[in-house]
Amino acid sequence: MNKLIWIVAGFALLVWSGLAWLGHGLLEWATAFASSNADQLTLGSEFSGLLVWLAGLLDGAGGFIIAVIWLVVSAAIVAVAAILSRLLGQRSSPQTPGQYLPYSRR
Repeated sequence: MNKLIWIVAGFALLVWSGLAWLGHGLLEWATAFASSNADQLTLGSEFSGLLVWLAGLLDGAGGFIIAVIWLVVSAAIVAVAAILSRLLGQRSSPQTPGQYLPYSRR
């Protein structure tokens, strides 16, 4: 049962890492698109400079934010797997005859 729990956790980590990587790529694409098309996306030229600045800020901080979110969720996946492994992995061992008798020799 422990192996199955850790295999599922490993698969979940792979899927989560792929989603985080995809999100990072989408963020980079969106900020590059907003920066290059700022004059067409805003109503006036005074807002295009603000949009370029916000896109640069999001591009710089977005990678860090995605990395922190990835780390927190990955730690949660591993913690849940460890807790399940500990709870479901405990089995009562068969008792040997005379194990709890006070004067038995083993």
